[in-house]
Amino acid sequence: MPPMSSLKTFIAALRTGETRTTQALDKVVARRRGAKAVACIQLAHKRGAFNTPLQGVLREAVGSAPLAERFIQQCIDGWPDAQKEQMRKVLVAAITDGRRVRFAWGLTPADGFKTEITDTGSGAVTITALTPRSSLRAHPDGNIDVMPGKSPTPRPAAARRGK
Repeated sequence: MPPMSSLKTFIAALRTGETRTTQALDKVVARRRGAKAVACIQLAHKRGAFNTPLQGVLREAVGSAPLAERFIQQCIDGWPDAQKEQMRKVLVAAITDGRRVRFAWGLTPADGFKTEITDTGSGAVTITALTPRSSLRAHPDGNIDVMPGKSPTPRPAAARRGK
């Protein structure tokens, strides 16, 4: 989900799970031939390869998918490294097995970011990045703001109960 979207774009993203970021990531992982693709795959085999900030050939591949630098910073660099590492492991296994990988986006009622992996066995693997609902902001101009890089600060239990 782009950090600022129209209500129409936001609803479409909720319905389909597709955003500019997921579409760019889908394109990058679909490319498995050629020097740049091989370099990305080799780098993906290294632990921490997706850590913030996304480096070198991976950042170039996502940028040329195309995904604007501001979305790379907010939607990829802003995602927790531990969850990107979880994604990396699944991605490497799927590529090694010659399986299709699909990225999706959604919302979670949880307080923090969440990653769900759907693995059908021999079929495709879906990696879904879930942003906390609490990170949504509606603006007077009708736009919706989703800030993956800004994890909501948990409030003390007493504050949540209104004490």
